[in-house]
Amino acid sequence: LVQAKLEYALRVARTATSLRNVAASDAGLHIDSTLTGPMLVDSIPVEVTAHDLGEQLNINQLTEQDFQAFFSFLTKDYSLSTKLAQSIMDWRDADSLPRPSGAERDDYLQAGMLALPTNASFRDVEDLRNVMGMTPEVFAAAEPYLTTRGQGLVNLNTAPVPVLRALPGITDAAINTILQYRSQGR
Repeated sequence: LVQAKLEYALRVARTATSLRNVAASDAGLHIDSTLTGPMLVDSIPVEVTAHDLGEQLNINQLTEQDFQAFFSFLTKDYSLSTKLAQSIMDWRDADSLPRPSGAERDDYLQAGMLALPTNASFRDVEDLRNVMGMTPEVFAAAEPYLTTRGQGLVNLNTAPVPVLRALPGITDAAINTILQYRSQGR
């Protein structure tokens, strides 16, 4: 029900007023932490889990440096993270000029890959599987922290460490401070 309301607001009635009306009709749209529990849908109990989108990184809004920091933290391999970051940016950008470690249409054709760069935003996180250099292992490690939804704002109160690490200017010391504040309920 929440998803249907959001999709309607975002696809059909894109005005700020309609978004406010949808938000006002459902308190669950502004959660800032995980919400779980049963919900009755036509008298049938349904288990609901809603997560704050601020716990994930929007892959359509990250910069090359953000991807570099994220994949460096996950893989501990700077060379691989550079290749992935540049290949992802080449997939998204409108031009056909590959970055030094990236890949564009011709590179995918030469490699015999079935999917070609869309030169547009990702429709789903699953589309990352088609990016040159992405392995099933790296995708499995990265997927829980990524989304294509939301405004790309990270909630420092709920975001996991790999998400925090991708933020510009965030150091290990800053992450430790954030985690310490969280443990104190601040």
